[in-house]
Amino acid sequence: MIAQKEKASVLADPIANIITLKVDGPMVCRGDITLVNAACEVLLKDQEAWLCRCGESKKMPFCDACHRRGGFKADSATLPVFLIISQRMKGRKCDTN
Repeated sequence: MIAQKEKASVLADPIANIITLKVDGPMVCRGDITLVNAACEVLLKDQEAWLCRCGESKKMPFCDACHRRGGFKADSATLPVFLIISQRMKGRKCDTN
């Protein structure tokens, strides 16, 4: 658990990348975000990205609020899926500049 003072300094840091899991909703990424696919193609370069966790989005990997219509309920098994995906990319180098 992050102490309140630490949390405030992280949120105030304009360079910090922060990922927030919304309750029964998307993963919100804020900071210097570059989203690439498995072929290293840049999908998004922005300061914020709302990514689908329910698997029902018609705009994958982005959230389109399908979780609301489908009654998505997040569980502890949801987060490791994203960790596995990021581990597959580990060691791969993408030129995103």
